[in-house]
Amino acid sequence: MIITYGNTSVGCVDLFDFDPLNQRVGVGIMIDAQFEGLGYAKQAIEEVKKYAFSQLGIHQLFCQIASNNTRSIALFEKVGFTKTAARKDWLRIENKWEDELFYQCFNEA
Repeated sequence: MIITYGNTSVGCVDLFDFDPLNQRVGVGIMIDAQFEGLGYAKQAIEEVKKYAFSQLGIHQLFCQIASNNTRSIALFEKVGFTKTAARKDWLRIENKWEDELFYQCFNEA
């Protein structure tokens, strides 16, 4: 959970598909609509990056984003993720096919 200093839950961040052998883990985030645009997502992803790289010994974080999700694309690019692949017509959203974009962020230390 992402908790503010006032003990308000504003969303959650998830680490998934942890692969210790290949030192990678996926990351996802959800922010409650009333708290979007306030910087909580950016701060949370930056903290998760620090934790994953320094405490878990991760070489890379990755995420998958629907190509029509411009806010998530902007967020992950702002915190250092780079688009490395796309899966064509991978997601069916509201009876329309969307590409899924694959983003990665590497531990440069």
